[in-house]
Amino acid sequence: MTRDADGTVTDLGDGLYDVRFERHIAKPIEKVWAAITEPVRLEAWLAQAKVDLRVGGFIDLYWPVPGDGLKTRIVELDPPRLFAFGWPEPDGAPDSIVRFELREEAGGCLLVLTNTLLRTEFLLSVATGWHTHLDQLPAAVNSRDPQPLRMEAWNASRAADPGMIDRYRARLPREAAEVELKG
Repeated sequence: MTRDADGTVTDLGDGLYDVRFERHIAKPIEKVWAAITEPVRLEAWLAQAKVDLRVGGFIDLYWPVPGDGLKTRIVELDPPRLFAFGWPEPDGAPDSIVRFELREEAGGCLLVLTNTLLRTEFLLSVATGWHTHLDQLPAAVNSRDPQPLRMEAWNASRAADPGMIDRYRARLPREAAEVELKG
């Protein structure tokens, strides 16, 4: 997994942002596709999942924290190159969109993850959260028998890069950088 692991943040105006990550994974596109769409593999790097893999189908994600989960719809699908779904925002705000794009490239696959239409107050949490989850993705791709991601492993991954949160804070607008992280 090379390329700059940090995501890039784009200001869209009106308090909305995009966060984009690029990761090279040294496996065929079909293996990476499986890791982002199959429940057993999603659970190894992101969350417990139920997936009805079709446009308009539901994706349910659940984390080990009681009451922490979401149910949303798949909005774009072009196997094995594109998978996008809504990410419900609180307070009835429009959903942000999580978009995975996969491209074959020399020695494996380029994964581009873009989370669009993020509000300022969620920017730091979302950017560092996706960064940490994507650090877990290659193991889910490579494993013959993927195991559920444990919060201890997720926290250890975040702790292994102690400067990550500060790097994101330095690049974000002041109002986003000052938001207190939870968890």
